[in-house]
This record gives sequence, C-alpha cells and structure tokens, in this order.
Amino acid sequence: MCNFWTCIIDRNLKVHYDGNSSSHETIVENAGLKDDKLDDRDFVRVEITPPKPISADVEKWTLKVDEEKTLPNWFERQRSECEARCKSALKQYLKKCHFSEVVEFIDSLKKIRWFSAEGKTKKGWKVFYGKTWDAARGAAWDAARGAAWGAAGGAAWDAAWGAARDAARDAARDAARGAAWDAAWDAAWDAAGGAARGAAWDAALRARTIIVSEILDKKYIRHAKARMEVWARGYGLRYDVNGILYVYAIEKGKSKDASKAKSPKRVERK
Repeated sequence: MCNFWTCIIDRNLKVHYDGNSSSHETIVENAGLKDDKLDDRDFVRVEITPPKPISADVEKWTLKVDEEKTLPNWFERQRSECEARCKSALKQYLKKCHFSEVVEFIDSLKKIRWFSAEGKTKKGWKVFYGKTWDAARGAAWDAARGAAWGAAGGAAWDAAWGAARDAARDAARDAARGAAWDAAWDAAWDAAGGAARGAAWDAALRARTIIVSEILDKKYIRHAKARMEVWARGYGLRYDVNGILYVYAIEKGKSKDASKAKSPKRVERK
C-alpha cells in the first residue's frame, strides 16, 4: 500500500502513525508491535488517500484496509469506529500540516491570468521581452547563464524536501504541480512545455513550504512566495541568480497574435 497517509490501528483501537513516513513497517516498529501473524492479528494496516481534485475535507477521502479478506474479528465488529478513529487522526495530521491552506493555494492557481503580463513588475526582477513567450523565455535563460550561478530556488526546494511530513509534502506537491501544469499549458501555447514545467515546479515548491512552514527557515518561504508572485502577475520565471529573479514576458501588443497560434499537442507532466 503506502500511498499518501498510512496508519495502523491496534486491537485497543489506538491509532498509530508517523508524520515523517508513510511506511507501515516503520509505524509498526515505532509502535513496538510484532508483525508475526495474519489471523487474529493485533493491528490492521490502513491507507487513506485524497480525492481529485484534492480537498481538506477528510470525509471525501478514501479509506482502505490491508488484507481485507483476513481482517481480525475485533476489527470487523467495530469497523465503523475503527475507520472513524483513523480519519480523526488524519484530521489532526492535516491540521498540523496546514493542509487547508494548501488546498486554498491550489484553488487560487485556477484564478491566475497566466501569461497575461498585466501585473506590475517588481524591484529585484530582471525582465526580458520577446516577440513570443518562447523567445522571451530564451532571452532570460541566455542572460541567466551568463551570470554567476546561485540558485535560491534549488536551496529552498532542498530545505522543504529535507523537512518532515513526507506524506503531506508529496500530496501537496503532486496536486499543486498538476494544477499549475494544466493551467499554464492552456495559457501559453507558444511556450507550453517549458513554461508549464516552470510553473508546476514553483507551485509544488510553494505548496511544500506551506506544509512545513513552522519548521522551515523563513527565507525559503519568502523565496517560494516571490517565485509564485511572478506567475500570479502574469509573467514567466526562468531562473534566479543570487536572489534576482530572471523574468520573461511577450512584448506588448503581441499577446493577441500569439493566442491565435495553433495549440501544441499536450504532453504529460513529468
């Protein structure tokens, strides 16, 4: 199993889980239980997965038990109570991880006017323009390659990845990445692949920093917010060099022409 949030419930109806791991084996070991029998076993493995689109409402999540055909009698007799206790534990976990804030962030991605370049540019941005979004993106990349490398985005990602709460981080990452990929692809036909990939990366980074916000260095949170603000204002972000964001946009008056281009074949996000 081991898909998103996992726990075990023992015959005393106590729920055990590990906020830093989705491995049932790790949970069993940490609980000091023995996994040495199948019939009338002392605990049951449980997995709870989020719906699509993702929701913070645990009642919409799907609960599954391992070895359904060999469940012990104590679980069968009290199944409703066992499932309720597992979902209650999940609610506590999601609250600790600020998961409702992650869902709000993911929903906000649908409201962004992607690649409109309507918002104001900010101090600390280096903005590069081109006749197409693809050309502008290339110009930003050429400039970034000529500068001294110092990617704050990579450092922020490493920090968010290295923090705790594996399961919530991964679910937030996947949901945010998918939402941003789809929205950015539909908006930027002439730079769809690269643009969508960049937007998805930054959305995933922001979602992860929300999950571990109280245990992550604030500078990484600020950087993740700054990256997403570029996309939210209708621009594209190509790279960061020593805290300077290399931003790109189509030349004024060109966006309508670009929108008439034939949409490229959609590819699956990676």
